[in-house]
Amino acid sequence: MDVSTVELSRARELVGDVLDEIGIDAYLFDIEPGEPDWQVRVECAVEGGWTRHTTVVAKERLLEASEDADARRALREEWERALGACLRRD
Repeated sequence: MDVSTVELSRARELVGDVLDEIGIDAYLFDIEPGEPDWQVRVECAVEGGWTRHTTVVAKERLLEASEDADARRALREEWERALGACLRRD
């Protein structure tokens, strides 16, 4: 499996930006490259502690979302639903 540093960097930047756009106060995330899909693990603050959510995303979808507004919006909407329990900024 070939994962370039540039691809991983683009994916990390996208994930961080999308989580910020959602408005989550406190989070940590990690991306685990796989073939053909990558796992994105997000830990975020919820009332009384933290929760973890793992999603599987195609590498191409992550990289596309870093350059395509519609793909980014779709990803953000999915993650907003999945991470709905996370505390958000007011």
